[in-house]
Amino acid sequence: MKTLKIILLVVASHIALFACGISLIGDYIDYTLFSIEYLICIILAFGLVSTKTWLLKIPGFIMLTIASISGLVTILLGIFLFIIMSQDYEADKVYSFNSNGYEYQTRRYSYGFVTSDDITYSFATYRHYAYLPIEYKIDYTYFSSMQSDLNFSKPEQLKLKVIDSDSLNQLQFTTYNNSFVKDLK
Repeated sequence: MKTLKIILLVVASHIALFACGISLIGDYIDYTLFSIEYLICIILAFGLVSTKTWLLKIPGFIMLTIASISGLVTILLGIFLFIIMSQDYEADKVYSFNSNGYEYQTRRYSYGFVTSDDITYSFATYRHYAYLPIEYKIDYTYFSSMQSDLNFSKPEQLKLKVIDSDSLNQLQFTTYNNSFVKDLK
């Protein structure tokens, strides 16, 4: 029982930290951990359903039902929409930069479809900490290629900078002579 409490505490802590914007460095490690946590929840639900105590069978049955339905929906959508849904999960360009004495990394994700001229670019910006394998998400910005003045066709031309002005942090995107400034949370 003590091991079960420790496992549940670790799973709940990881989910809470991710919800607050703190994650392990990289794109895939958190998705892998979420998959393992999902598997742990299913195993626990099977364990609770198989107990002889009715008070434990009911929560176990509810957990198992929710996990089964969400898994079925994910599988059905994943089979048909995998290519479309997975485009925005892998960064196609990573920008690392230092600003105001801190290290930052911005990952660019692009989403477009064959029949559409418009490409949506999303930028996730993280602050990295020296000697720690964690990152803190400070911003998530979307741009439409047809509605933005910035030119994203040449990713090497994009310059990013965190500006500290009047105790307000801002993220600046610059291509050629055009720039876009966004307040950070």
